[in-house]
Amino acid sequence: MALSALYVIIGLVVAWIVISIPLYLAAKVVAGRRATFGKALLASLIGPVVEYLFLFVFILFLTPFIGVAAIPIALILAIIILIYVYASIFSTSWLGGLGIAIISFIISFIIIGIFSAFFTFLPLGTSIFHGGPRSGLP
Repeated sequence: MALSALYVIIGLVVAWIVISIPLYLAAKVVAGRRATFGKALLASLIGPVVEYLFLFVFILFLTPFIGVAAIPIALILAIIILIYVYASIFSTSWLGGLGIAIISFIISFIIIGIFSAFFTFLPLGTSIFHGGPRSGLP
């Protein structure tokens, strides 16, 4: 049981680091020397937490007043808050924060496309994690 929790924690940390790479590259393009990998780690941790917190609060409090229209309004406000978080962490303008968000999305999309193409061409029955096709390992 404790080993499973350790695996989950290790997996979350690795995912956090991998997710921070496109954000770091985008911030390097926009902010230059002000962008560090530590700031990218901080932005990829704080940004989505703040975004989803505000999204939840906006939907919770706006829905009784304006109904279902609160959802797209809350999404737009949450994205604006995410741009503000990026701009403040990387010490850029609002336009710089928007640039970081857009460029990191494009870089992430390209990376996902590359990995998808790689895994698409693996032969059926091949396991990259367990030693090959039908190796008998669990």
